[in-house]
Amino acid sequence: MSAAVRLFLDGQGLKARAQLSAIADAARGDPAVRTRALATLLEICRRMQADACVAERTQAYVDAVVPSADPAERLRQALEADYRVNAARLAIGSKAALDEAMSDRMWTVDGPGAGLSYLRRRALRADILLAAGSRQEAERAVSEVLAIAGSATGREAYDIATVLADMLANLVQLGAYERAFGIYTASAPFITAVLPPRTPEALLFHRTAANLLEAVDDGEGAAREVDAVLAGLATVELDPHVRDGLAGWALSLKAVLCNETPDCGVRALADHPLAALYQTPGRAPAGLDEVAYLTARAVAAVRARQHDAIAAAALRGPLGFKPEAQDRVAVEAYRQAGEAMALPIGSAKNQASVQLGARVRALATADALPGAWYRPGVFDNLLLGLALIPSTRQLSDPETAFALIQLSSRAGPGFDADAMTLLASARDPGQRRLAHDGLRLRARRDRLEQAAIADMIRRIAAAGPGQRFTYDTARLANLATRNEALAVADKALLKARLTASGANVVSLQALRGVLKPGEAALAHVPMGSGVVYACVRREGLTIVTARPDTSRVSIDARLLQQALSATHAPDEAADSQFPVAAAVRLYDLWLRPFEPCLRPGDHAIWIAPLVSTGGTPLGVLLPRPPPRRGEGYDLAAADWFARSHPISYAGSASALVAARSARGQPPTRAFLGVGDPVLDGQDAEAVRRAGLGPLPETAAELAASARAFPDAQVLTGPAATETGVRAALAPGARLISFATHGLMRNEVEGVSEPALVLTPTAGGPHDGFLTASEIADLTLPADFVALSACNTANLEFSRIAQDLPALSSAFAQAGARSVLGTLWPVNSQTSATVVAALFADLSRPSRGPAAALAKAQHDHLATPPSRAHLHPRFWAPFIILGDGGAR
Repeated sequence: MSAAVRLFLDGQGLKARAQLSAIADAARGDPAVRTRALATLLEICRRMQADACVAERTQAYVDAVVPSADPAERLRQALEADYRVNAARLAIGSKAALDEAMSDRMWTVDGPGAGLSYLRRRALRADILLAAGSRQEAERAVSEVLAIAGSATGREAYDIATVLADMLANLVQLGAYERAFGIYTASAPFITAVLPPRTPEALLFHRTAANLLEAVDDGEGAAREVDAVLAGLATVELDPHVRDGLAGWALSLKAVLCNETPDCGVRALADHPLAALYQTPGRAPAGLDEVAYLTARAVAAVRARQHDAIAAAALRGPLGFKPEAQDRVAVEAYRQAGEAMALPIGSAKNQASVQLGARVRALATADALPGAWYRPGVFDNLLLGLALIPSTRQLSDPETAFALIQLSSRAGPGFDADAMTLLASARDPGQRRLAHDGLRLRARRDRLEQAAIADMIRRIAAAGPGQRFTYDTARLANLATRNEALAVADKALLKARLTASGANVVSLQALRGVLKPGEAALAHVPMGSGVVYACVRREGLTIVTARPDTSRVSIDARLLQQALSATHAPDEAADSQFPVAAAVRLYDLWLRPFEPCLRPGDHAIWIAPLVSTGGTPLGVLLPRPPPRRGEGYDLAAADWFARSHPISYAGSASALVAARSARGQPPTRAFLGVGDPVLDGQDAEAVRRAGLGPLPETAAELAASARAFPDAQVLTGPAATETGVRAALAPGARLISFATHGLMRNEVEGVSEPALVLTPTAGGPHDGFLTASEIADLTLPADFVALSACNTANLEFSRIAQDLPALSSAFAQAGARSVLGTLWPVNSQTSATVVAALFADLSRPSRGPAAALAKAQHDHLATPPSRAHLHPRFWAPFIILGDGGAR
């Protein structure tokens, strides 16, 4: 039998099954050998997804088991036989079989004392619930399995890796992409290292990884995983229907993802197992896989500038099957997309594309599990682009067009408005507490779950020979308690009709309703080779589509970022240099199409993610070059975008609507300042190793900012500990300033999320880092929070553009309406002047943060300390995230 197992691990599963079948048949007179052979055969069949083998051989296994006289062994035998019977029911897959599996009373006998069997049985139960369409119960079962796995210790790495890969596949199928991605990040290296590369489990894990990475808009990563599946299929024995299914899935996705040449998709689909069925017209799609194949064919044909009449006819015609309830919306969207792409250019194609917009919107806004917020993947973005361009040209349905723009902006990393929207939808303080508690519980559960899996992987690596497989029951109970509390919170949110999942788009009418006179919300949405520019005012929606030259965007952004992050001393000659041509080209790309909609002095509200500009602030872009001055430019005459417009980065339309719909009054205390942490002691060694030193100048900055507020409180030096700051934040403040280092993820060893640096306390309960998750746990109904000394380390703009919004989002979840952040190392003199002027202006209740920052920057440009300080590296690192308008 061990030889058969080695064959399976070497990719020869069919030969292994033949050997095991022969051993079992030859051992009819030896129940012990026959039982072991059949158990091994069934396990290999299950891992190969050979459902017929599982269904056919299970009864033989049950019949071969001879009950033991020992009660404990007899219970183990019963649990193992029950596992095999329920695996067979899952393989059969009929409603009756699945109902029998779900109602099996043996599930209640499970417990940690059963060792590895407990983990495997609970994983099987999760698979059965998902196959039966019980999505919420399946999600809870997956949570249970992950809790069990996270508490395990032993040397059974292969079995644990298989279970983790299976649960990741379930989360992806459930649409819980963000949770799945967190677990994938924690476990993928372990799973990849442990699963033998020539096993079906390895291929299936690559498939799960591809589906997950495609869903989070990582097309390159997904393509690598697809190629790994296709390469593996050449070395792994599988049943023909399993091989065809995997090959068909891989080639369909490859056709959508590939971009090497215009015809790469057509070439990929030439080897598709379904290609022979659609060489001539007349066939009706017989399953979801055929609909996906035909849609991929239509995508490939459009890219190759071909017309696929067979795909168009098949997608337009009747279906040859009845889609499952959870697949109906997707099937209709794919059929509509395939039809729109397969039609030749003309009015029929445009009409089909407009109709596709409504289908895609329905697909994105379909019911989802709590916490499963919609993110468009690579294929969804293709559908959105196909629907959006015709919708914007005709604009017959502005609401749908605006919804598609918002959906497109949800791709990839960015400022997350979902939590804010949930909080803002609360109708009273009690509901807000309910929403906040739900967010906190989910965030804590996810962090604990990922940490438990990472710890489990370390324990398995350190396990000695012969170590028994066990569970840490205290850890398991803690994880189980978190899951139970979250399930209760989710039910309470559902009962209160508070939406905690989905696409989180707002209506055009809702956005127009919260905009004030003199405000314009701007969305920039790249779509293939084109860009959609949407400008929303109280008066209505203006949309422009263009095909700008983007060939130099990366180079131009890098030139600007290098100029802005320069750290040399102020020098009039050197600081008259600026990459003006790059600033003008980026203005052409990101802002010029908005000019017909923008009016002088308008508050420009960017409702696309900050990463859409790579972290380059819009305020430093130029509509035209300034006059030359010597070998440089007369920057005093530069028409910076920031001169004409206050700017804020709301992140999304829903974030802005949520912030302006939030109820409640701000705290009575006006100002709280925190800064100048003590960083010269032994407890701050990790901070110093990261190149982050003391900030004594921030004490003066905070004192200057506090002058306008008689009731101001300022914590500096030894008082700026995490304990002291938490106590000061408890009663809150309308305006808060953190003049301290802001850390990006993993910038300091052991700090895996964005954080603010405070004075560490030896032996105290806090480590001196106020992390994003800890900030989100606070109750902080502030109007404005300034992070005025953030990012003093020299980091990549793209990384800051991802992590700075994470800090802003954490403050937003805590209750803050807007946040001031910095995009590159700040000049202390300028920072003190600009920030103090900003807070002085905010002492006027009618003033909003964006207007206050614009005035402070205008004042600096009017009376700079020297001509060198006209360079935007001194005055432009500050940006407003969130709602920059007046309350």
